[in-house]
Amino acid sequence: MKSQIAAGTTRIGQYSYQNMNRDLITIRAYAYVTSRVFAPAGELLAVMAAFLRGGVIAGTAQAQSMLDDGFGIDWSEPTPLGRYYAKNGFWYDGAGQMEQGVAFFLPQDMELVVLVNSPVGSTGEFLYTIVSETFTAHIEELSLLPGIS
Repeated sequence: MKSQIAAGTTRIGQYSYQNMNRDLITIRAYAYVTSRVFAPAGELLAVMAAFLRGGVIAGTAQAQSMLDDGFGIDWSEPTPLGRYYAKNGFWYDGAGQMEQGVAFFLPQDMELVVLVNSPVGSTGEFLYTIVSETFTAHIEELSLLPGIS
């Protein structure tokens, strides 16, 4: 952007820096999302991994046993890759404001968290259903990739 400003314009009296304004807004938006969305989400994923595999919150066998016993989770479902465990969260104020979240302990030592701050879909669909069905439907496709078994 600095080089574009330094080079100046040959379009005297014409609006020609419009893309630069958009670029600045985009850069600021990325910075905001990185610090306010991705960083906190990464912290949540790190806590989940520490609980199940890190042995620092609970022993790994104890953590697995807690999930198997349904402690703190809403769903435990088998998949071709192994069992997943999920916890749902929901808030609605009665005036149209809604937040949903779902956290998954997925097979093969993966965690997934999806957070939304608005209704999902045109009919206010259930976030867990969308995420779980999407994950399950794409297991076969992922298993066909090289290096993934």
